[in-house]
Amino acid sequence: MRIRQAILSGLGAAVCATGALAEVPEGWISFDMAGVVYALPPDWAQVEDGDRLDGFMKGDPSVPSGLGFGIGLDDDGQEYLDEVTATPAAVVTLDGVAFDRWTFTADSDGMKGEGEVYVSTDPLDDGDRLVLLLSALNTPFAEGATDYAAILATLDLPEAGRAEPAPETGAADPAPATATEAGAALGGVLAVSLPEGWYRLGDDVAEQLVLMPVSAQGTVTLARGQAAQALATEAPAGATAFDGELLGQKARVTSWDGSLAEFSDGVTFRPGSYRLYQLATCLPGDEPLAVLVGGVEAFHNGTELKAVLAGLTLTLPSGSAACPAAAAAPKTAAAKPAAVAEPAPEPAPELAPEPAAEPQPVAEAPAPALGTPPPPPPDQGEPAWAEDSITASSEGWSLYQNGRYGTFIEYPSSYFTPDALPTNGDGRSFASVDGQARFYVFAQWNVLALDEAGLIAEDKKLMPDAQITYERAGPGWYVLSGLKGADIFYRRVLVEWPDGLVRVFEISYPQARAAEFDATVTYMSQSFGPGTSPGSPMDDGAAGSVSGGVTLGELFTPPRGTADRSAILDAARVPVESLLGRKVLFQISVLRTDGAWAYLQATPLAPGGGPFDWSRTPYAQDWANDMMSDVIMVLLTNDGSGWVALDTIVGPTDVAWYGWTDSYGLPEALFLP
Repeated sequence: MRIRQAILSGLGAAVCATGALAEVPEGWISFDMAGVVYALPPDWAQVEDGDRLDGFMKGDPSVPSGLGFGIGLDDDGQEYLDEVTATPAAVVTLDGVAFDRWTFTADSDGMKGEGEVYVSTDPLDDGDRLVLLLSALNTPFAEGATDYAAILATLDLPEAGRAEPAPETGAADPAPATATEAGAALGGVLAVSLPEGWYRLGDDVAEQLVLMPVSAQGTVTLARGQAAQALATEAPAGATAFDGELLGQKARVTSWDGSLAEFSDGVTFRPGSYRLYQLATCLPGDEPLAVLVGGVEAFHNGTELKAVLAGLTLTLPSGSAACPAAAAAPKTAAAKPAAVAEPAPEPAPELAPEPAAEPQPVAEAPAPALGTPPPPPPDQGEPAWAEDSITASSEGWSLYQNGRYGTFIEYPSSYFTPDALPTNGDGRSFASVDGQARFYVFAQWNVLALDEAGLIAEDKKLMPDAQITYERAGPGWYVLSGLKGADIFYRRVLVEWPDGLVRVFEISYPQARAAEFDATVTYMSQSFGPGTSPGSPMDDGAAGSVSGGVTLGELFTPPRGTADRSAILDAARVPVESLLGRKVLFQISVLRTDGAWAYLQATPLAPGGGPFDWSRTPYAQDWANDMMSDVIMVLLTNDGSGWVALDTIVGPTDVAWYGWTDSYGLPEALFLP
């Protein structure tokens, strides 16, 4: 939140000082509510469209997880503040209008939220006060820093209610960093003195530090240890590699272009390019250091980056030395495997092709050597195998390909051996010959239609004892890495849209062997990917039927603002609000209809758009005992006179609509996103 507040303070001051609106970025969508004009990026979906409240979300509405923005009218703003635990923070001025700013937190049985509420100090033209809601649900509020600052800068407010810029009172926002602000990071090895307009996310013991400027033109990420190893996996196969220098240290630099529009060029958000610096010198214990610089061309070649790098001082402690070859060299497609220096003795056979040494007593046997991975295999195309296949590739490596879902990965087959094939055929697990490492790959259907943020949240619930030191996500993928006891784990997940298939690769190995596994894990991660899925149960969403059952017409999702959509949602609210005993808004994950049948899958929210309070419903005990989900499923039919709910399920913990395919003879196509 510190970054968000500082950026907002800086931009708000600029708007107040000039009295001029920020230019609406290219591609943004403008809205008008009761004379208040504003704009949002195109990736924000409108979830509420009313006379006195507009609501938007960036993220997964089915969890819900993500960022929210609301703009409404109220006589005093209290309706919105009553839903959360709010604290008065400051008086600010936006487009010449004074606002009371409140910060809030909400925590209702695992649904965590935080954000800010702005209530205009004076009424607008119609006597109502303008209310702005900035919220983050199960998501760090700081992730919305750039979007929120830019959205507020587009506000064009009515003349009535304008006031002279009011001085901030109460707990003031942090000011932009000055050249004198200093601190330590990465466990004390990095001294940080930020120039004006830069902000930091991280403390002096974290493995990773992220620096960002107000301009949002780029970011600088510095990491050590496992976080540095995880950064190395960001470089795609075939990326350009060359020798360079950073922070006074020699480094191997890997450069590539990104595809996600996450950096600002002053007008809109565009993809940038990345440079990964893997320093040639490691900390004691062969602990690597890495720096990832991302941004638009003007950032890489401009003064902002030079200024922040000039304020970073790296001090290597005694015992630092040249990194092992596997840790220091970039893992690009052109890398050629190096020979293993010494073969491992029995009973743990080596991965390299040299013959094993004579057997030695188990107590004296060193861990098997992993060696360095071979160049990536040729493109596997779209396999269509009915059974799992393991095919030898080169130099002790093999390609595993799943027959059911087509997932494939290349792995060191002289070190890992496959476990028995699971009965459902969704993937395979593998164990190392010395019992020190394991990995598995599998695929499953994303039946709740969770986005990347929602899937990450679910993964974290399944490993409460894990210490996650690295987390990164993009469209269609995410990575979690850290420690589970004495082992390092690395989990990479691919999410296929709109099919709804989730593919998972996870490996664990001893922390003491991190430098040895680094190159292997990177290569395996880059070789991990999808193929075809013959006989897949996923319907393509077109018209369909089941034998002896209902034949559907063409399925579609009614657009927002249409009469069809409103009629279905109004009919669904009748049983849902009756069962819950409270008014609700729907965050929709699935809405499908052919005009005669309809299926709604959603998550309820409070009327103000905040987290729904299950403790005030008949389901309070089940919710407190974690015996239910926050999902609502409603099946509806239209007999020509209007929509009526036939069946309703609250809080399912499995794919509950399967029962409706039998009881009502409906095809699965109706229920799939």
